[in-house]
Amino acid sequence: MSADSQAVSQEAQQLEAEARRMGWKPKEEFRRPPEDWIDAKTFVERGKEILPIVRSRLERAEVENQSLRDRLAAAETRATEQQGQIDGLKTFSTEVAQQQRERMRTELLAELSAAREKNDVAAEAAVLDKLAATREKPAAAAATKPNGNGAAAPAAAAPRPQDSPVFQAWLRENDWFEKDPVMRAAALEISAQMGKSGELANMDQQGRLDMLARETLKRFHAPAPPAARSRVEGGGRPAAATESTSTEDATYDNLSADAKAACDGQAVRLNLVGEGKAFKTLAEWRAHYAKMVA
Repeated sequence: MSADSQAVSQEAQQLEAEARRMGWKPKEEFRRPPEDWIDAKTFVERGKEILPIVRSRLERAEVENQSLRDRLAAAETRATEQQGQIDGLKTFSTEVAQQQRERMRTELLAELSAAREKNDVAAEAAVLDKLAATREKPAAAAATKPNGNGAAAPAAAAPRPQDSPVFQAWLRENDWFEKDPVMRAAALEISAQMGKSGELANMDQQGRLDMLARETLKRFHAPAPPAARSRVEGGGRPAAATESTSTEDATYDNLSADAKAACDGQAVRLNLVGEGKAFKTLAEWRAHYAKMVA
C-alpha cells in the first residue's frame, strides 16, 4: 500500500472515530431506516454546523433559567417579609386588645370608687357586674340561670361601655380610632394615663370620649370633629385641659431611655420601616413616635 493510501485510510479512521464520538454509527450498526444513514464525513460536517447553534441556545436557556431562579428567590424573600408583617400585626392587635381591657378596667375601678364614696349600692353592683364581664372566661363557663321551664339558660351579659349609643356615635365622628392602629394605640395609652391621674373622674361617657379624642388628635396635630369641639367648648371637659401642649421638644433625642427602646423595638417587631412600609426610614418613625408620646 502506498504512502498516500495509508494517509487516506488513517484520515478516514480518524474521521470515523470523531463521528462516533458525536453519535454516528456505521451502516451495519445503524438501527433506523437505511435511507436516513449518512457517512461519517457528512455527519461530522453537519455536526460542526449544528453544535454551535445548540450550544448558543443552551447558554441562552441557562441565562433565562438563572433569571427565573433569581426572581423566585426574590419572591420568596418578599413572602417571608410579608408573613413577618402579618405576624407583627397579629401581635400588635393582641396588645391593643389587652390595652383596651386595661383601659376599661381602669375606668370601671374609678366608677366603683366613686359609687362607694357616694354609698350608691345599686351603682356599685352594676360596676361589679361590668368588671366581671371584662374578665376573660371560656364560653362554656358562662353563668346560667333557670328559664321558665326549669332548664338552664345563659344569663344576659352585662352591658359593655363600647356597645352604648354614645360610644357608637363617637366612633362615627372619630373613624380614625378603627382605621389607624397607631392612633388607636396612642388613644388607649392616653386614656389609661388620664384614668390613673384622675382626669376622668366625675365625667360621663360622652365627656370622657370627647376628652380622649381631643388629646389624641392634638398629639397628631389633627383637628377635632366639629360636633366634639362644640361639646368641649360648651363645657364637656375642664377648661384647663383645653390649653395647647407645645411639641417643640417632642424629638427622639429628648425621650427617656425606656421610651427610645420601646420606639426602636416596635419598629423592628412590627416591621414598620423600609421601602414599601409605613415609614421609609427609621428617622421618620422615631420623629412620628416622639410626637405621638409627647
